[in-house]
Amino acid sequence: MRFLNIACGNTLIDNELWTNIDFTSTNKSVKRMNVLSKLPFNNGSFDVIYTSHFVEHIPKEDLSGFYKECFRLLKPGGMIRIVMPDFEFLMKEYFFHVENRDIDKLEFVSLLIFDQCVRNNRGGSLQKYLYDLGLSDDDSMKEYVFELIGDDSGFMSQSSLEKNFYKRSFRKIIHNPSLIIDALTLFRNYAVSFLFSKGFRKQNISYASLGEKHMWLYDNFLMSEILKKENYRNISKEKFNTTSWKENIFINLDVKNSIPRKGTHQIFIEAYK
Repeated sequence: MRFLNIACGNTLIDNELWTNIDFTSTNKSVKRMNVLSKLPFNNGSFDVIYTSHFVEHIPKEDLSGFYKECFRLLKPGGMIRIVMPDFEFLMKEYFFHVENRDIDKLEFVSLLIFDQCVRNNRGGSLQKYLYDLGLSDDDSMKEYVFELIGDDSGFMSQSSLEKNFYKRSFRKIIHNPSLIIDALTLFRNYAVSFLFSKGFRKQNISYASLGEKHMWLYDNFLMSEILKKENYRNISKEKFNTTSWKENIFINLDVKNSIPRKGTHQIFIEAYK
């Protein structure tokens, strides 16, 4: 058996069965490559492909090419498991809070839907919201936010995050000096952007990190139809702790302390070649 984890970030399984890949990483167990291009693996190389919170970051016009490449890499009878925000769930939450006139929860759900689509700075408005909530005494709201986004809640103060950010950045550069080039490129782009007017920058230029913005949101129906067009079959909606695969090889990826690792706002879709 061989399993592929695409755009794994820091969520991976480090053993001989799994191949973990991403655009960039300082983890020795992650192979750096352009995950939106043709991947350097033979046809039918993998039994399972897993990708979590990545497809929503793919430009909509490139999604078909991504699924075609995954189809090529799967063995006959192989499976892909896709984890992503559930647009249907978020819309139901939104209208539920509209009906109940719960402005606090409505504001948070609105941020989950829109912020990563429109932000033009690293972290966006959602990050500031989480800082402010973390410093507040609103335990009820904290519980709700944690329920929806799990590990992504990250209640930290602005000052402690900045300190940790610089420490993390320094450690990453020491571990992988090539990241200096990425940092210099970002600085160059930032400097050049100031040649444009402030209004133009706010409307058209983003300083968000690579892969930070959402390019589209999907639900079970829409994603299932997309997969059908790419010749996938036996498409099913699973729970965070269930799978149609022979055994649950995703427990350490999707489950933490017996609950969804990234909260209840996710959907889990599986499809076969």
